[in-house]
Amino acid sequence: ITGNFDLKTSSGKVTLTYPMFDNYKLKVGTTSGSVALELPANAGFLLDAHSTSGKVQSDFSADDTEGANIKGATGQVGTGAGQIIVNTTSGNIQLRKWKEKHMVKYWGYRGEMVGPNEIIRFKKE
Repeated sequence: ITGNFDLKTSSGKVTLTYPMFDNYKLKVGTTSGSVALELPANAGFLLDAHSTSGKVQSDFSADDTEGANIKGATGQVGTGAGQIIVNTTSGNIQLRKWKEKHMVKYWGYRGEMVGPNEIIRFKKE
């Protein structure tokens, strides 16, 4: 996905991947469902994430929330150029650093590679 995004849903999991995040405004609200966001490691944004009966987990640092299992997180990540607002009533919120995945084929085998020279899975085609 690229650009600004505003999503509201009553139930179901929301997963959004932003390979590039540049001054965008992202707003997600769910009543019953988790939210997973994948953003580049160098993304800069203001964060406002809250869950009534779930946890907020983040790979990013914003006011000491990195990796925390808490109900809410607010603060600035990097430059703070973009904005992310996430609210759930019942569900977890995950902010993950996006890892580029590459499919690899080699001698009748297929694998998935994340980052340079890291093979995750290999299976015969």
